[in-house]
Amino acid sequence: MTRRLLTVSALVLLAAGLTGCLDWVQQTATYQHDPKTDTVRIFQTYHGLFGSDEPGEITRNEIEQLDSVFKSQRTFFFANWITEYSRTKVEEALTNSLAATPDATGAELARQTAQKQNLEALLKLLLANVRVENGAFYLDADKRLCGVQRVTLTRFSQLLPAANRVLRDLIIEEAAKPDGADERKARLNRWLERKQDVLTVAGNRLLIRGPASRAEYDKAVADEPKYQKLLAEFRAGGGEIRHENDEAIVRIGTESDPRVSVRLSVAEKPYRTNLVNYLTGKQPIRPTFAPEAAAIEFLNAAPPGPGR
Repeated sequence: MTRRLLTVSALVLLAAGLTGCLDWVQQTATYQHDPKTDTVRIFQTYHGLFGSDEPGEITRNEIEQLDSVFKSQRTFFFANWITEYSRTKVEEALTNSLAATPDATGAELARQTAQKQNLEALLKLLLANVRVENGAFYLDADKRLCGVQRVTLTRFSQLLPAANRVLRDLIIEEAAKPDGADERKARLNRWLERKQDVLTVAGNRLLIRGPASRAEYDKAVADEPKYQKLLAEFRAGGGEIRHENDEAIVRIGTESDPRVSVRLSVAEKPYRTNLVNYLTGKQPIRPTFAPEAAAIEFLNAAPPGPGR
């Protein structure tokens, strides 16, 4: 029970997909890490928001998704290409984990108990230290509907190692699967023996690394046609994706960058006006807005006070 819960909960956190969904043409995520205040701020800009299901209207599922963004702390990182954060889903994952009971004995019981504790520690830290605030809807120069969000992560020096412990537990679980290929298990275990973190941050450089054979890397990245445009945009913006020593490695930003901005295409369908038509009269929509200036203002804001 605990093993399955760990996998499901982590997938909820790390790879939550979008169904029946709102979409956007491009997204810009601009972040700044402030070690002195132990804070990371992320300014999200969604360029060209629309409903992808029906060209001329917004569907019930899309209205529900929009409502969840308004009513809960939910933010997206390049649609379902990377991940999303949902406070509601984190709360549900914590409730389920607290109610779960390890189903093993001996050494396996100790391992499952430790993994359960690692997961719950991360979930509690996320609930206490991640805040998502919705900003303005506005029209860009092409009259497309856009929106912004402000994301604040406090106690980042605690969040980062907690996330790495859960990610490492996931790799351990993958290596222990009885139906896994022996060669792949051996490769995962060799990677685990290096005792590397999946996520490392230095200044404003984010490094993400994980075990992958060359064939797995090529299948997931190099040989996937729909990702070629994204990879080209990512690399053109200064990002790096490479494979070496049975690892897939992603680098975003550098240590000396004052802040880092990543802009990628998201939607596969063309922009349409169904969402702006739906929101007109229901939500304020600014005729103009300067997201770059708003991002800098937010990223350079004073640190949150007690009680946040």
